[in-house]
Amino acid sequence: MRILMILSLIYVVQLENITFLRQEENDCSPNIIVFSSGTSYLLLNVTNGTVESLPHDGLIDTMPRWSPDGQWIAFGSWRTDGEFELYIMDKSGNRLERLATGFRTVSDLHWSPDSQWIAFDSGDQLYAVNTLRDEIKQLASGNELKSVGEWSPDGTKITFSLIDPSVGYSLSLADIETGTVREITRMTDHIYDYFVSWTPDGQILLNSNRSNEGRLTLHLTDQRGSYIRQYMDRFVPSISWTPDQSRFVFMLSESIGHPNVSRQNIFVADWETGFITQITEDWTVDHENYFLPAISPNGDQIVFETWTEGDYELFILDIDGKNLRQLTFNDVHDTNPMWLPCPTV
Repeated sequence: MRILMILSLIYVVQLENITFLRQEENDCSPNIIVFSSGTSYLLLNVTNGTVESLPHDGLIDTMPRWSPDGQWIAFGSWRTDGEFELYIMDKSGNRLERLATGFRTVSDLHWSPDSQWIAFDSGDQLYAVNTLRDEIKQLASGNELKSVGEWSPDGTKITFSLIDPSVGYSLSLADIETGTVREITRMTDHIYDYFVSWTPDGQILLNSNRSNEGRLTLHLTDQRGSYIRQYMDRFVPSISWTPDQSRFVFMLSESIGHPNVSRQNIFVADWETGFITQITEDWTVDHENYFLPAISPNGDQIVFETWTEGDYELFILDIDGKNLRQLTFNDVHDTNPMWLPCPTV
């Protein structure tokens, strides 16, 4: 077992085999969704409607994240003396390994595209842990570190945000090999830049208030911030790309003049032309929200969460907007749906 920053007390729970995760290699059928349900982590088979539980340690384990190659699950835990630890296990629930321990609260885990690194922020510092060798790197630090974005398409860099409450938000880029940090956008009075996504050609989409009289809209820049131009006259909180990266999906939630009710819709945008298609008919929901609609591995279906009848439930529809249906029906919050990635080995 590989352990970085060893603590005096070691306690690891052995997990049973997760037989329901075994798939035929190269099977990219859109059938398995992983999601949080209250304090549990569940797997839903969209084809037959069966639900099974992912082994976890109650409120102690959190943030299960599939590796891009579909072979590993990373998750955070507070099993030892209340300090954050990073674990991985294989897709059968075996080979449980603790990669790092002794950290403060972590907001999220971010796999590199090649499934070799996991980045996370802790205590205003940015770290990356290598899953193949005993190595951890501190990439950035400082009391202005806000959040971690995504890895670049080639897996060599990762974005993160800086914040100065009296000034604004800016974006920076950390190189995993050299450890160097470079500004993408400069900290400027009353300018707020929020990372959204990398593009297929290595540019960066961000929300910024640089245009439209200070209103946040989607902008496009390069890795050096040498230009920043508006890409879409909308605030787009998060997007999900189709497998061929020719289109992306996003959800908008718009106020309709009521404090607890909003109009919510899902859109598909063509990357090359910027043409936008609304694929859902206007419907109102109690509680305004912005959540990532996730596209299935074959690009045919979209799963998303929304507020309905007092809690969050999961819904699914085809990418052309047809066959909208509700997947979960319970009295707890069902959130953060993720498709099981296609095996690559």
